Amino acid sequence: MAGGVLPPRDEELARTEQWLTTLLASIDVPEHRRLVQAYATWQVMRRLRASAARGGRSRTYTAHARNNIRAAADFTAWLARHGRALQQCRQADIDDWLATGPAACQVRDFLTWAAAHSHCTALHVPGPARRSGTAATQNERWALAARLLHDDTVDLTDRAAGCLLLLYGQQLSRIAAMTTSQVTSRGGTLFVRFADPQPPRHGCSPAACQAARSPPPGSASACAFSASTPWQAAAPRSPISPPSYPPPSSPTFSIYPREPPSAGCARPEPTGPATPLS
Repeated sequence: MAGGVLPPRDEELARTEQWLTTLLASIDVPEHRRLVQAYATWQVMRRLRASAARGGRSRTYTAHARNNIRAAADFTAWLARHGRALQQCRQADIDDWLATGPAACQVRDFLTWAAAHSHCTALHVPGPARRSGTAATQNERWALAARLLHDDTVDLTDRAAGCLLLLYGQQLSRIAAMTTSQVTSRGGTLFVRFADPQPPRHGCSPAACQAARSPPPGSASACAFSASTPWQAAAPRSPISPPSYPPPSSPTFSIYPREPPSAGCARPEPTGPATPLS
């Protein structure tokens, strides 16, 4: 592809197709396998291909699709363990399924598709509950920022990610997908660009500057910044998914990032450069 012999390929989409093949092979009940395959092929993957063709999508755009397909496979497996076919599923079964965990509501897209194609009756699945958490006070916020900026006992990668979340309000999904091309140096000062066409933010935090300039040899930061993505995934030169990165919401920092807005909501972007940090 680099030499122009082969046409360009969306690597995220290709990996998702390979992942889907493996997932389908793990479904034991043939009827359930056919259902999940039809849903994944005609509902989820079709949307993904349309998104890939439009371009401009985020680098983690396949995560939601995988979650929906996995939820469909897990739900049909749960029905099989309880001796139920999808056509026999009732609202009481859905209520029992939703009690299995917070991710159970991700089956909503599958059940909406199944009802539209007469595979089951219309069933109600509520959307995921927002975990807004308790807002930090101004003093708490600056106390956390001071620790992230100056505490050398905290891992440098965690400090840099925490600064981006706490001081610049960046979502974990956006931090996970950042590349080193978004960090530039001019006149001895590091600049970070979060999204086009917004102007670069200047005066990066000392932790982020140190992580970008000279990460400790052999550390996670050194491995990360030697590739194209600051937070490296298992696959070379691909971003990690937000759940894979140990977020600064751990008790170490007591920072609780809020759930991102739904895909249908417009997300306001800051328009001006950030205030330089002293």
